[in-house]
Amino acid sequence: FKDRAAGRPTPPVIGLDSLTEAQFLIRLGMAAAEADDSSKAVDPEMLSQRGWGKMGDRLAYDVSYLHPTFTGAHFIATAFENTKRGAFGAEDQRIRPSFQGAMGERLQKYFDFVVYVEHKPVRVDGKITPVHRYHFAPFGDFLIKNIYEDREVIPAYIDNPSWTDLQELATKAANMKGDK
Repeated sequence: FKDRAAGRPTPPVIGLDSLTEAQFLIRLGMAAAEADDSSKAVDPEMLSQRGWGKMGDRLAYDVSYLHPTFTGAHFIATAFENTKRGAFGAEDQRIRPSFQGAMGERLQKYFDFVVYVEHKPVRVDGKITPVHRYHFAPFGDFLIKNIYEDREVIPAYIDNPSWTDLQELATKAANMKGDK
């Protein structure tokens, strides 16, 4: 791949839009298989308690093997947001990725960054312009993970980044791993 604007090679990227939907589809497939295997199954779209654990393990396994260590590519995924306050205990009221079961807590462990993208309409010259602010620092009521936050190399947020901007951040992060 080449960064067309700069004429330099860029690392390959694997993108998944969205992990929330992938988890939903895995759950439906596993629930149907569970229903086929059991004459006691009441609902072919609902997992047993054991099935929930297996589903979480499967999604974690699938995501872990998309890591650059195995693929040689940066892995970027999106997820819906869970805005239910108190869903993870009264002490933690932050907005976080929306996953069923314990995956909302576990999945972030597989990523170097969990970024919150805020949609903000802004008035510029009398027109409403959408701004997508990518938050890399925890200055709000949302969950953020940035393994390089202490180094202050990556900005707290970026407005309307291009795909190239995000690739450059991912490359910068990958190059910093040896510095820790």
